[in-house]
Amino acid sequence: MSRDQHDAFRASYAVAGAQRNTRILGVFGRLFLRDNKPSYLSLMPRVWRHLENDLQVPHLKELRMWFDGHVSEEQRRIAPNPQTFATP
Repeated sequence: MSRDQHDAFRASYAVAGAQRNTRILGVFGRLFLRDNKPSYLSLMPRVWRHLENDLQVPHLKELRMWFDGHVSEEQRRIAPNPQTFATP
């Protein structure tokens, strides 16, 4: 495999991972809000770590900047508080 092919594969893999991890964060939020399953909130910081790793590839720089501008470090590192999770 050439270096260009390797880089293209890595970028594609990161894009797929970022999409998957973003979807999982949304599903966990829905499971709490709609289905009253607060245990999923404790898993969110781990998924954020995976998403942040995916966002390190240059192809996702703009998406990383969007997340950086809209979701604080604290919100990514600490499991959401069930009492304030739905509060904007």
